[in-house]
Amino acid sequence: MIQRLAYVIFTVGILTGLAAILSVYWWPTIPGLDSLPEPQQSRTRQKRLARGFSTLVCATSGLAFLSLGVASAFEMLFGATVVRALFEVGIRNWRPRISSKPSCIVRDAETGQPLGLLVSETRNWLGGNIETFKVRIGDAQYLERAADTVIIEPVKSD
Repeated sequence: MIQRLAYVIFTVGILTGLAAILSVYWWPTIPGLDSLPEPQQSRTRQKRLARGFSTLVCATSGLAFLSLGVASAFEMLFGATVVRALFEVGIRNWRPRISSKPSCIVRDAETGQPLGLLVSETRNWLGGNIETFKVRIGDAQYLERAADTVIIEPVKSD
């Protein structure tokens, strides 16, 4: 009975891990997290992907070892739970390295006034041209401007 339950739990774990990994690509932002600044959104996406991957690895390993008869169902469930908990502790304490130091200042092409700091660019991948720039103008305020309306200048390091 417990062996059948373990097979079901590991199968559901595999499906859940795959769904979590695919959801990072299908829904890169989750409602409520859209208001976070770009570096925090990137960290959240990376952590969601890591959680899905760790769930998939633990469930697949548990199912494989259970099928091979390496351990009993109870031992495999306990082992997978412990390993998954250790993964979760590592993911919670993990701080991905994302550069917080801006590299470019964006200025208005007509007036020359600084608009803010460059965050990202949007490209037309067929032609390779940059179409728009995303500019951080405040703590949590962003602005998108067309590429031909701004001037990009590197930040002078001291």
